[in-house]
Amino acid sequence: MRAWEYEESLTAASSENVYHARGSFRMPPADLGRLGLGPALKVVVAANTLVVADNHGFHARTPSLRATVRMEIYGTLRGNPYGLGFGLDPLAWPGIRSRRANLVDQAEELAGRLKLGGKGWRVVSARRMDSPEIG
Repeated sequence: MRAWEYEESLTAASSENVYHARGSFRMPPADLGRLGLGPALKVVVAANTLVVADNHGFHARTPSLRATVRMEIYGTLRGNPYGLGFGLDPLAWPGIRSRRANLVDQAEELAGRLKLGGKGWRVVSARRMDSPEIG
C-alpha cells in the first residue's frame, strides 16, 4: 500500500483529477486487484442516517441515480504533532485559537476568490439534513 502511495505521489500533482492532484488519491479498480484488495464496497443508507467511520484508507463515491447531497462534519484543526512547540503554531496563539476554524474558512474562501485554490467542495446556505434536494 505504501509503495502504491509513493508511486502516486511522484505524479499526482499533474493529475487531471483535482482531488487526486491535491493528495486525496483515487485508486482505479484495476489497482485494487493488483494490491490484493477486494472490490469497492458500496454503503447505502436511509436518508438522515449518521454514518461514523474511520476512513483512514481508501474511500470514494460512486455515481448516483439521482442528485444527492452529502453533508459532513470534518475535523482537521489538530495541532502539528511534529512541530517544534515553543508557541510557534500561530493557530494556537491566544485570541486566534478560539477563532481558528472561522479564520481557516475565511482564508480558504479568499484563496478561492483569488483563484489560488480554496475549498474542494461547494458551499451552500445553512440547511437541515432533511431539507429538499439542491437542484
